[in-house]
Amino acid sequence: LEATVRALAAAIEVKDAHTDRHLQRVERLAVLIGRKLGMGEEQLAALRWGAMLHDVGKIGIPEGILNKVGELSPAELEKLRQHVDLGVEILRPVEFLRPVLEVVKYHQERWDGDTTAARYPGYHGLKGEEIPLAARIIAVADAFDAMTHDRPYRRAMTREEARAELWRCAGGQFDPAVVGAASQVLEEGRDLSSDSLSSSPPVRPVSSA
Repeated sequence: LEATVRALAAAIEVKDAHTDRHLQRVERLAVLIGRKLGMGEEQLAALRWGAMLHDVGKIGIPEGILNKVGELSPAELEKLRQHVDLGVEILRPVEFLRPVLEVVKYHQERWDGDTTAARYPGYHGLKGEEIPLAARIIAVADAFDAMTHDRPYRRAMTREEARAELWRCAGGQFDPAVVGAASQVLEEGRDLSSDSLSSSPPVRPVSSA
């Protein structure tokens, strides 16, 4: 099961030039946040796999959109938004990944439910605790990793700059409780590199029942 998830995650990284080991780092940070928030083993398993697979739908998005350096056009943005529903369709036939479907579908939602925000709108309009906790965690972990790594259109922020940005967006884009847990993890100076994943305690796979 683990090998299957990692194979799918590897396919995403081949497709998107901006995701070099991004998914592994998001996985690690998400699990550390989940533990801070008291998640149990099965919840952590769904969280881990959701972190690795949250962008699996990008397999169906043209590389010209995924790797575009300039601003996306409205049509390109609309195409990119389809990746969440494409991801659900890709994973739906895999029985043991059923608990991950809602994470994939709702990881782009905003805590305030705003679907009209200029830069980072929600996709489905869920708000607050309507959004699955794992999806709220991945939203924070994903944003932090994106901010702290170079992109063609901007330089990386420092960890402290990115943490300040998470707090600035808490209550709007992000769940404040999740930002608080992430901030605690970052204050502890945890190693978020993908190389550290091999030393992470294993998490029992999610039951397919």
